[in-house]
Amino acid sequence: MSLDTSDADEPTNSPDRPLPESVVDEVLESPRRRMLLTHVLAAEDPVPVVDIARQIALREGNDGSENADAGDPEAIKGTIYDDHLPKLTALRVVEFDSLLAAVSPAENALQVGDRLDAQNEDSP
Repeated sequence: MSLDTSDADEPTNSPDRPLPESVVDEVLESPRRRMLLTHVLAAEDPVPVVDIARQIALREGNDGSENADAGDPEAIKGTIYDDHLPKLTALRVVEFDSLLAAVSPAENALQVGDRLDAQNEDSP
């Protein structure tokens, strides 16, 4: 009995295969990840993490966020490095340039960005 293993070594998020919808849902579940992605996808150049953290801090400060570190760019920068970038880079949604400490879209950014745009259009 032989098994077809032609796709066995190919990752689920390969360039030829889109991310599963459940993974895109998980990526967009976090409000901070949505804000990070919105900022990065709108930029023409890599965006410094410190700028992303400042934007999130401003927005959370204005929205009355319940996050303990809302409005604190340094704490938010820590969560970007510790929580969000590892997930987004592993899924190839963003690329992180450690020399510039900056983030830019990667090969799966368009798929996630399209869903993010659709969610934003559906929101009041």
